[in-house]
Amino acid sequence: GEVLRVGGSRPIGVDVRVVAATNRNLQEQIAQNRFRADLYYRLNVVSLALPALRERTEDIPRLIRHFVDMKVKALGLTERELAPDTVERLLAYRWPGNVRELDNVIERLLVLGPSDGPIGPEYLPQEVVEGLTAVASHVRDEVLSGHKSLSDAVDEFERDLIGEALTRTHFNQTRAATVLGTTRRIL
Repeated sequence: GEVLRVGGSRPIGVDVRVVAATNRNLQEQIAQNRFRADLYYRLNVVSLALPALRERTEDIPRLIRHFVDMKVKALGLTERELAPDTVERLLAYRWPGNVRELDNVIERLLVLGPSDGPIGPEYLPQEVVEGLTAVASHVRDEVLSGHKSLSDAVDEFERDLIGEALTRTHFNQTRAATVLGTTRRIL
């Protein structure tokens, strides 16, 4: 509740909260002397681990709707809809830039897309359109360079595919299993 300025002679009352975020493992950073341990323990009162967007694809449809509504209002546009194949491409993309990247892509679609009718995938950035190819190539390179095991890559691919099937079937496990050509029990 108080701070003493460097060179100051009396404490000053303060009422603050600090919210800090990082995409790095701070415990590893501390071990490598890249982050001060005393600062970490001062900041680490309540920790929240928020998975990357690619690990929570079930949030993407709600985020798309939120960003479309927000951007339409902010830009003074008429109500817009995305074509189903546009949404499918957005669901299939890996989102290395997470929610900020999705936000920017939605704004791009609204600005460049037609003012009437659904916005098709032709207005998507090239990296989103080619996203699946880029992801496959990246994973291939990780495995061949020894940074990821084949088993881990297969597990990740399977997890992503199951997640996407569940998202597309609104988490109906029986339908997702059918889409994947397997049984609900195996799924």
